[in-house]
Amino acid sequence: MDTERGDEHQPLTPAERQFLLDSGAPPDSFDPAAQARARASLRRRADETRRKASPELTLAQAAGLLGATEAQVTQWAAELDLYSRHTENGLSFPEWQFPHGQRLPGLRPVLRELGPRMHPHSVEGLLAEVPHEELDNLTAVEWLARGSPTEPVVCLAESSHYDM
Repeated sequence: MDTERGDEHQPLTPAERQFLLDSGAPPDSFDPAAQARARASLRRRADETRRKASPELTLAQAAGLLGATEAQVTQWAAELDLYSRHTENGLSFPEWQFPHGQRLPGLRPVLRELGPRMHPHSVEGLLAEVPHEELDNLTAVEWLARGSPTEPVVCLAESSHYDM
């Protein structure tokens, strides 16, 4: 891609191609069939990553799990007592926030600190996947689920502003 020329689809010059080859780019990386295979491989890997991510509940499933109405669950999501995201099928709720079939305590101040800017997979990584030294090597979800103070998790969320 050559964005300096203003056309990202313009072919490489022979000098640019040679530079890339001399820099270690494999010769077949310029082959359209190899590029198509690489894109297909990336799509498969992305799909696999999504499948491994935390399962998500629909609005009806979350309401059923919590013994609440869909209106109440929607209100909790609006008030940031639950983490949700909009999908083509409506609201979706990551399962990690329902330890023992209950709402995760202390989630509201954490979600308020994170705000809407963070990608859902980043939120999941920060809160549900990565153990944090500051939380006795627990994930934020594990920390909050055991009734520990919310403030250290809020501090982690605040520090995530600088990691983006």
